[in-house]
Amino acid sequence: MGNRVLMIGPVPGPPGGVASLVQVIVTSRLRREYGLSVLDTARKRRLRYSPDALPGLLSPIYMVYHLLKLSCLLHRDEPEIVHLQSGSGLSFVRDSLFVLVARAWRRKVVCHFHGMLHEQYPLFRHRVLKGYFRLIMRHVDLLILLSPRFVKDFDRLLPRTQKCVVPNFTPSFHHEDKAPRPTVDVLFMGRLSRKKGIYDLLKAVVALRDEPAIQFLLAGLEETPADRRRILSEVATYDIEDKVHLTGHVQGYEKTRLFAHSDVFVLPSYAEIFPIVILEAMAAAMPVIATPVGAVPDMVVEGINGFIVPQGDHELLAERIRYLLHHPQIREEMGQNNLRKFNAEYSLQANLDRLDNIYRSLLTGNIHEAQCCVSEVR
Repeated sequence: MGNRVLMIGPVPGPPGGVASLVQVIVTSRLRREYGLSVLDTARKRRLRYSPDALPGLLSPIYMVYHLLKLSCLLHRDEPEIVHLQSGSGLSFVRDSLFVLVARAWRRKVVCHFHGMLHEQYPLFRHRVLKGYFRLIMRHVDLLILLSPRFVKDFDRLLPRTQKCVVPNFTPSFHHEDKAPRPTVDVLFMGRLSRKKGIYDLLKAVVALRDEPAIQFLLAGLEETPADRRRILSEVATYDIEDKVHLTGHVQGYEKTRLFAHSDVFVLPSYAEIFPIVILEAMAAAMPVIATPVGAVPDMVVEGINGFIVPQGDHELLAERIRYLLHHPQIREEMGQNNLRKFNAEYSLQANLDRLDNIYRSLLTGNIHEAQCCVSEVR
């Protein structure tokens, strides 16, 4: 089979959920079945990532390079579908040009939108950009959204655009029996920044510092040097050095090991869309404590597979962590509920089948059939 699908999006290198998802798709059975090729848009040297950052001086050069490469791939491989990974940041301006080039070559376009309709995101903060987004979406054959709860907003903005819901997904973990340990390890993984709630978590650590059997593992890079200085200062000031361990950025085996040997996952974030890191915690059979942002309420059901705490409520965060610390049976039950939920809704096989359905529907011209591929997602 020829190259029937061209994927546009970042491939690791850089940390981030979209890059991880692209990597999963392009190494899956879909690559063989659809001759899937990739236009990698990642900036490999950018280890620290800020989605709200203004474009750098080299961005126009990269943009021209990627547009030229897209034209070459469309000419050389003659794919029938262009599957674009995009989001709510300013990079959509570049992504919109990908859409227009693909349409100029008369290709079908799928926009896999890793965003939500909210004024906190740059694309929807300004009326002109929002209008431009609406204009570009007229040239898209199918808009993939990450959660059913996002559909109503986009229906109001884009009533004529075909939509489908495919949640983020990730491969399963190889499960190991957790050996008994003297401590309960609470894992945070992500950018160490205010937006991710890291300072709320440190306040929760302070409230729990007299608990002898708990440790906190903070995995990720500080968003700025100022964040690193503040984190180290607060750890020293509140005398919690023996409770907090900064692992730095982890990937590969080390990342898998952290998930496999931790007991509770926390993400007290102020802004998320659909964090893959929670899916990874679910796949590792861990209870999750998170804030009700983005699609997180799709993943975490209060009291069933974890707890939802309001943004900034470090006292309730500490209380929920303490509860799980002292109730190992509940911790185990929540972890197993997460594993079952992951296998049913966010597994690799289930969502590759959904993408397979979308590709087949587009290739056969029966675009409306793609709607059924996600009707069961809740």
